[in-house]
Order: sequence, then C-alpha cells, then structure tokens
Amino acid sequence: MAAVGLLGLLGSLVAALPAQAGQLLNWRFDPARNQLSFTTDEGVQPRAQIVSGPDRLAIDLPDTTLAQPVQEQRFGGMVRAVRVGQPDRNTTRIAIEFQPGYRIDPDRVRVRSLSPTQWTVELGGEPIAQQPPQQLVLPGQRNRPQPTPPNSPNNSNGSDRPWIPGALREVLERSGGNSPIAQVEGVELSEGGLALRVSGGTPGITVNRSPDRRQIEIWLDNASISNGVDRLVGGRAGVTRLIVTPQRGGYPPRVRVLLVVDPSSPDWQARAEESLVIAQPIGSTTAVNPPAANPPTANPLPPRPWPRQPDNSGQSPGWVNDYPDPRLGGLPMLNRRVRIVVDPGHGGRDPGAIGIGGLQEKQAVLDIGLQLAALLRRQGADVVLTRDDDTFISLDGRTQLANRINATVFISVHANSAGINRPDVSGVETYYHQSGGQLAQAVQQSIMRAFPFMRNRGVRTARFYVLRNSRMPSILVETGFVTGRQDAALLTNPTWRSQMAWAIARGTIEYLNGPGR
Repeated sequence: MAAVGLLGLLGSLVAALPAQAGQLLNWRFDPARNQLSFTTDEGVQPRAQIVSGPDRLAIDLPDTTLAQPVQEQRFGGMVRAVRVGQPDRNTTRIAIEFQPGYRIDPDRVRVRSLSPTQWTVELGGEPIAQQPPQQLVLPGQRNRPQPTPPNSPNNSNGSDRPWIPGALREVLERSGGNSPIAQVEGVELSEGGLALRVSGGTPGITVNRSPDRRQIEIWLDNASISNGVDRLVGGRAGVTRLIVTPQRGGYPPRVRVLLVVDPSSPDWQARAEESLVIAQPIGSTTAVNPPAANPPTANPLPPRPWPRQPDNSGQSPGWVNDYPDPRLGGLPMLNRRVRIVVDPGHGGRDPGAIGIGGLQEKQAVLDIGLQLAALLRRQGADVVLTRDDDTFISLDGRTQLANRINATVFISVHANSAGINRPDVSGVETYYHQSGGQLAQAVQQSIMRAFPFMRNRGVRTARFYVLRNSRMPSILVETGFVTGRQDAALLTNPTWRSQMAWAIARGTIEYLNGPGR
C-alpha cells in the first residue's frame, strides 16, 4: 500500500505494516555495492519517488523522525550524495542523488525487508534511462488522448479493450494463464528424483530452497491434486520426507511439493515433460521412475472463463469468477441519510505501490473508488470523494475533509505490495483503528462472499494516519497485491474492479442499515 516511485523498486519498498511513530536510528550507504541500509526503532512503511533537479531517489519514512541532525555524505560513481533530513516534522527522507545523466533502472533494484525495522536497498549496476510507467485504461478515459504502449492491443488491431501490461502477460503465460488446469494423479520418489504424473494441462513450475537449505519447495501453478501426500521416504534421492498439498483459497489453483533434505545436498531443478513433472538434484544422471498410470480420482476444475462485460444496472456485475458463482443479488437501498467519504489512495506524484508490469496502485484504486462512490450514491448516500482524478492529496487533507463535513463513515481504498520478488503473496485485508471494527468486518465479509477464490487475510488494526485522524468509523481496504501473480491480474481487469467496488458498497450498506446505527 505504501507509495513508491519506480517501476521495479516501487512495489518492493512496501511492507504491509501499520505506521507507528518512531525514529531513524542509523543508515549507511556502501558505494562499492551500491547498497543503502537503514534501521528504525518502530516498524515503518517506506514510500519512494523520483525527484528531478537534480535527479534523486527519495525514500520517505512516514511517522518517523531523525535521531540525529540532518546528515549528508558525498560519493563517487553513479551516486553523487546521500542526504537525510525531514521535509516535515512527521517524515524522514533519505535522498540518493545520482550523477548528472544517470537514471535508475528499476529492474536492477533489489529491496529487502530484513525485519519491520531493518531495510536494504540495492541499486545494482550502472542505471539506464527510466522508461515511462505503463498506464491502466480506466472507465471514462476511452475518448481521452492516451499514450499507447508499444505492446498494447491498440497498436495491432485497433481494439479499445483495456490492455494487459507486457510483463504481466508474461507472468500469466509462465504460470499457466488461462490454460486447462493440470491434475496431479500420481507421485513417485525414486533414487533418481521425483516424478509427478499430470493430465489436462502443463503446469508452471517454480523451485525454491529455504535459507537453512533443509527444504526444497516446488510450486506447480495452474494445477490441482485430489489427495495430498505426506510420506517419510527414508533418504531416497537424499529426501527424508515428501509432502504434496493443494494451495487453499487461490485461483488459479496451485500445488505445493515440499522435500525435506540434508542441508549439504545439491539444489534441485524441475521440468515439465509430456504428462510428467520431473524434479531431481542438479547434476544427477540417475533415471527417475515415473508413477504408475492410475485413473484420476477426481475431475479437474474447469478452465477459468475470460471476464464478461460489466453490468451497469446496479445489480451484481458480470463476474470474473464463475467457479463458484457468487452472484448474490442487487444492492439494498440505504434506510437513512448518510454521508460517506470515499478515499482512493495516493494520486498525482504519489503512485502508491507499483507491481507486476508497472501496475500503479493509484490508478487501480481510483477506478474502484469512482465506481464505489457511484454505487453508493445510487443507493441513497451523499458521497464525497477525496479525489476524482490523478491529483495528489495529503493525508491530512483527506482526514480534514472527512472531519469538516462530519462524515458518517470514511472508506480508504488501497492496493497492497509484498515486494516485486514475492508474486506468491496475495489476498484482501481490511484495517481499522478504533471505531471502525464492525464496518471493517462487514466490508471484509462482503468481499470474501464475492471473491471466495481470493485469500482472506482478515480484519486487522493499524495506526495508519487516515484511520487515526478521522473522527468517524474509518476503514482502509487493501483490495489485493499489485505484486501478486493472481491479484495483479485481477487489479488490471476492469470487470473485476467493478465487482470489487460493488462488494465494498454492499458491505458498507449492510453495516449502515444494521440495528442501532
């Protein structure tokens, strides 16, 4: 949810942590490695942006002050200087200034959260010219002049349908995209390695190893299994335990294969062959025995259909997910006069989190917020938007507006980030601070009824500025992860954004129509 201003770093400079008052305790820049490290005494949610004149990467730490006076260090190479100061009394800024003619290449940036209070930013090699961020096409913008990305369908066939950023398309293709779901029908571990018999499709494959080197994790994307496996296997292929389980609550489905191995054993690799997935230690020349051909114990899930066009009638729109069918009827009318502030997060120079394919949080949540406001107005609410276009509004300006008009409830719409290197993290969560607990529960439950295939990350308390400083029941809805493989595909889809707005509206109305409101 926190703002970042670069295509690759952008989503990475985010942790889903509540902002709390704290101090920047120390920082260090290593010019030999082009690496910045910093430590705070409280969990922090960094934001970043590119600032021109001179060009620099500004990393802001909200609700954080300096433990020491303003500091500056100068360097050679691509980085001219690093300055640390406070642009306002509640924010600490670390500014990395580049030599003239340099631009950051976000694909080479690696950001790691070692803990909620410890961060590193690795700038990589010499930067190259920054590319303009890719844009979402939002409803109402079709007739406005828009820059057409080189991989946009508009360049090839004249269609005005919203386009999927190229990097996102590649991720979907690698993970199985909209192809038939592979059903895992058999598992066999032999001295040569592991073989899984699959039917119905070819899964995407990702292999990871745990930091302590005791576990090999193999993810099969776009795959399912009827009966999981948990076996002690006595050291075959260096494996002492084999666990194969389906991922719960995600779409497309995934299967997780976990191998418990000796930490001194070699790394593993995996590949898909005809009707098989073969995994074995790197360098192994021993043949892998395939599992016996058994009939499948269950039919694979049907392939996910492409979304239909949204329905603007005020009823539940045409749904992205037809499995299961979540259409639960129209929105109820409000039973009393209420004033609702809808707050699409970020905007203007603050893009919010940036994820797969350059997907910008500020664009996706503006679309959801505009549609949410329209739905609530249609059901009888007086709705005020903190922004209705790509404009920067301060956090204080948002809460002052809500307090000044004495709003009944305040709804802030955001999208989350777990870092560009964590496409496996996904889901929806709703935050509140003090008085918004029942509203948060109603909205979260409505979203999960509409999207049972999304991960339910629950309702949480947090000290976000807009929640702490609003004098009415207030919530912050994280509609999905721009860095998540599944969620980024949804956030890029205009039909799904309409559905999300509808689900938030339903939960809000159910809360407001409840007894004793």
